[in-house]
Amino acid sequence: MEGIPESLAHLFGGPKPEPKPAEPPERADELLARLLAAPLPLKNNPNLVPSAVPIDVRAPSLSAPEAIPFVVPGVAGPAPIVMTGAFSGIKKAGKKKDAKPKPTPNTAAPSLASLLDIKEEDLHFTRGKLGEVTWRAGVTNSPELDRILNIPRRLLDLEHYAHNLTLKYRRPGGTMDLWPVQSAMIHEAALANGLLGPVSAGSGKTLASLLIGAEMGAKKIVLLVPPQLRAQLLSVDIPRLNQHWVLPLDKLRVVAYSELSNHRSADVLDQLKPDVIVADECHMIKSRSAARTKRFNRYFKEHPECRFVGLSGTITRKSLKDYQHLSELALKKNSPLPASWHTLNEWAEAIDVSDDPMPPGALLQLCNDEERAIATDPGAQADTEKKRKAHEAVRSGFRRRLIETPGVVATSESAVGTSLVINALRPIVPAEVQIALRDLHATWEIAGDELTDILEVCRIARQLAAGIFSRWDWPGGVPDYEWLTARSAWHKEVREVLKQSRRGMDSPLLVTKAVIDGKYHSDAYWEWAKVKVRYNPEPPRETVWVSDFLVKHAVEWGRENGTKATPAIIWYQHSSVGEAIAKAGAFPFFGGGAKASDDLVKINAAKNPVIVCSIKAHSFGKNLQAFNTNLLTTCPSSGADMEQLIARTHRPGQEADEVRIDICVHTPELADAFTSALRDAEYIEHSQGQRQKLNFARLIGFEGN
Repeated sequence: MEGIPESLAHLFGGPKPEPKPAEPPERADELLARLLAAPLPLKNNPNLVPSAVPIDVRAPSLSAPEAIPFVVPGVAGPAPIVMTGAFSGIKKAGKKKDAKPKPTPNTAAPSLASLLDIKEEDLHFTRGKLGEVTWRAGVTNSPELDRILNIPRRLLDLEHYAHNLTLKYRRPGGTMDLWPVQSAMIHEAALANGLLGPVSAGSGKTLASLLIGAEMGAKKIVLLVPPQLRAQLLSVDIPRLNQHWVLPLDKLRVVAYSELSNHRSADVLDQLKPDVIVADECHMIKSRSAARTKRFNRYFKEHPECRFVGLSGTITRKSLKDYQHLSELALKKNSPLPASWHTLNEWAEAIDVSDDPMPPGALLQLCNDEERAIATDPGAQADTEKKRKAHEAVRSGFRRRLIETPGVVATSESAVGTSLVINALRPIVPAEVQIALRDLHATWEIAGDELTDILEVCRIARQLAAGIFSRWDWPGGVPDYEWLTARSAWHKEVREVLKQSRRGMDSPLLVTKAVIDGKYHSDAYWEWAKVKVRYNPEPPRETVWVSDFLVKHAVEWGRENGTKATPAIIWYQHSSVGEAIAKAGAFPFFGGGAKASDDLVKINAAKNPVIVCSIKAHSFGKNLQAFNTNLLTTCPSSGADMEQLIARTHRPGQEADEVRIDICVHTPELADAFTSALRDAEYIEHSQGQRQKLNFARLIGFEGN
């Protein structure tokens, strides 16, 4: 069997290799004893000498082990620094300041350690340690892979779908027809009793989402939509579509995702008790740690009879983990993604965005002969291009398994006949911005303020690329370190509690309420409570302008490019920059909020050939095909975000011959952001089959193009 490693040949019908005699595997306790006996070098501080107290690395991190002193030779002090536990902090020597009396906490209430309920299990060594050998062996065979291989397959023809449901739902006198992909979404959802729909923007998700529940025979339907789109759906889309279609409005309730996030309406699903939930833009519930996703998942756990339909043009960003839970909710045992977390992690290592993906191993069973030959090319490890093609071949095999699964409807081609051109713009960066960027990367400081981590540095660097940076405006110009420390400790504990997804403690506000009510014990909260009232709720922020070069560039661009024939949108990420552009150019401004969203939908492009829009508020769900020219003052780093933003103007109904996107990439951070978006787009297209606009656009002026 040419192209298949001997160790894997039996998976494809070949002879099973004879087992080779091997020594008994080393037991975990023996391995630990050997590792702990080996001296471990201490990096970065040659003077740091640990005590001789042995450390049992198997002990749970929250079990409050005996205090272990770390002594720094030559440093005098009344007592050494003592580390006592993961969440107890570092106790420093010295006189403690008098503290204001605080309410007596309920020490009998459960603490973070008890909530986590950590169990001692066999050690799992990740890649970089002993797992390197296992990792190189590739994805392992598993019961989940066997299950997925046995799921039936079917092919869909989305250009000539056999079940046209137009006559079934169109009103007498209605003039609209269902597109084949819309009929497919509606009919397949009913056949599979659920649907996973990674369909491109402009494929008619809105109408399909309104009709799917009726085809599934639902008694109560909840349609989840982004909050920015709820008003448009209720006041514009539904009244218009109801003139042509028999919509199940008596059974339908439109709920914004933000209602699941708000503690006041957190039980909205429990109150409505839907038996079908349709999630439009279902990537809004991809984050398992978000309060809305926890409440959403909990409803399905408590109501297993409820059926789920998930629709999105960007159902994944960088990983299979983005939508595994959505696939399982929709398709149950026929989900083409592993339910086992360990198996899912292996698949993700082999398929996700990566410069060094895990070898496919057992995933080769999803591939055809041609893909297997490419994926197992011995030269792939040494040749970058062969490695890329091998990664693409594995993704191709997975993609076919995904889209051929009953209950999955995925588009592959863009429905837009308009060409797409993306240009790189590099406005001249003034010296003051260049100096600020240089000093930022060299010192991790900005205007005397010290930054604490690389994420802060990157955030400030992106702001400087726009000529600004933001900072807290401390009273008297002196940072309140006590407030910062207490805030950080409390937020850290909240994050750990939220990982447990407990009812009544699945949002920061509810965790705080549990502490105040005595249902949960936290010293960190009471330390934070003493100082948090100093500001409401945070110190004021100020925007510091280093240069207005980008504002001037955007205004000039708008005046040159925005015409009746080529109406233009200037997209911004930083509010102060967007407001300044709109003011300097006298352009209509559309920031966040319901009013801006409503006004944008009604804008007349002929009368307003240049407008300024927020990327965060308006880059998805809006039909802006009246415009055909775009300027991105800041480049998003996510391929999914770029796909959504470009699809506002490059979508069905666009009458121009060409849509143009000009992107500012005048600093290394912005250029890297575009490169990152390209890599994401490649992953999404290879693993989902849905063509990404970044991949078929004509790129001009970018490095390597």
